[in-house]
Amino acid sequence: MASKYVDDQESGHRQRFSDIEENPRRKLMPISGFEKHPIVTLEEAVEPLEKIVENVKNNVAWAKWKCTETPADNLTVNQSAAIILYTMESNCEKECVYYVLNSTLRDEDRKNLKPWFLYLRLLMSALALLPSLQIHVYRGVRGNLKSALKAGEQIIWWGFSSCTADLIVLSNDRFLGSTGVRTLFSIDCKTGKDIKSHSAFPCESEILLPAARCFQVIACLPQGPDMNIIQLKEIESPVKLIELEPGVVTKLNSIALINRSFLLHISRIWFHQPKQVKAMKQQHRSSLGKQIPS
Repeated sequence: MASKYVDDQESGHRQRFSDIEENPRRKLMPISGFEKHPIVTLEEAVEPLEKIVENVKNNVAWAKWKCTETPADNLTVNQSAAIILYTMESNCEKECVYYVLNSTLRDEDRKNLKPWFLYLRLLMSALALLPSLQIHVYRGVRGNLKSALKAGEQIIWWGFSSCTADLIVLSNDRFLGSTGVRTLFSIDCKTGKDIKSHSAFPCESEILLPAARCFQVIACLPQGPDMNIIQLKEIESPVKLIELEPGVVTKLNSIALINRSFLLHISRIWFHQPKQVKAMKQQHRSSLGKQIPS
């Protein structure tokens, strides 16, 4: 099936910049489990997603092709390509990794996240290598969300959030535009990740906020009949909602864990079953004695 991937900088609406949480007051279960998995190649990471995200294998090939041999920020090719894959847009939402992933992150049933664990592990390992920025960023959505939020309340964006530090970017018709009813989010963030060097669209100055970010609504400001500005400040959640910097777990680590478990099992036999061990030692010595000529 031919990909409908949009790779033209001048065409296609950037849906991921307006992919806003519909009900940010929901307190879902934390996002966990992915951090226990090893870091694998991007091809391996998307194998469980082949029936969930349309054309994902071909899009992975494109992301790898787009990625340089020596990615910036000390990322591996697989880590950089994982970010590129996230930023890829398509005319078909079911082909967009960001769309399907974020929809799943907002799902109350956390079991639906399991097929995403390997990709999420790879993506989060890549973002962990990028500096966390305390920076003012923007994102927007067509429509009026002013009445949906109140100053002083706390909200959670469970999905990843694509933002930009350049307000002019949002004024482009491919993003928020300059006409019609719109809501602009003005955000003071502290965990923003500059993914410009790892984006399918590097000219967009994208700052990506990791999943499960908590915000306080500072103000809701009407700016004429068609524009509303909602000011947010990123804050610490009272509960850890996601592991931002999971420990390094690779296939070699997994093998080491298996070997360690085996040795632990042997040691338990050795120390807790002395009679059996003593018998084994005596049998071993007697067999050696038979091999030694008199």
